[in-house]
Amino acid sequence: MKWLKRIGTLLLCVLVLVGVVAAVGLAIPQNHHAISSIELTTQPAEVFARISDVAHGSQWRPSVQRVEILESASGRLRFREHGATGPLTMEIVEVSSPRYMRTRIADADLPFGGTWSWDVEPTTRGSRVTIEERGEIYNPIFRVASRFAIGYNATMETYLQDLAASFDQPATPVTSSWSH
Repeated sequence: MKWLKRIGTLLLCVLVLVGVVAAVGLAIPQNHHAISSIELTTQPAEVFARISDVAHGSQWRPSVQRVEILESASGRLRFREHGATGPLTMEIVEVSSPRYMRTRIADADLPFGGTWSWDVEPTTRGSRVTIEERGEIYNPIFRVASRFAIGYNATMETYLQDLAASFDQPATPVTSSWSH
């Protein structure tokens, strides 16, 4: 009977822990705003061409195994990236070549959503690439993980490091900031 009491105590502790994490998650705002940027010695037009060619993203982004181009009723380019965390369907919302592109997550059944905007500016040495995320995290437990374990900027920083590596350039420095 002692083992039943220990299992009961363990289950109660797990439930309390999940409850505390969920309560903390409910206190974290659902929406966030994050920005990451990097400077490259590559000219803006070449950088923008790489970023906007989403069909070939798997050739230079190790986290993307393959990309599907999807049909779209809206006339906007839709694509699905397949990676280690599963498929993610995106839609290009706005393009102003060779400087700006904005995409949005087009999967309605995910625990998160939002947009990414890329801004490619000329610099004296080449270009500065800035990604701005306006995200929403619907699940309070995922909010805790994103805020305290993963970080709002982690995916953008990996993307920028992969972009720099695709031009055989150092992957640092990446500058980041975020807010709710």
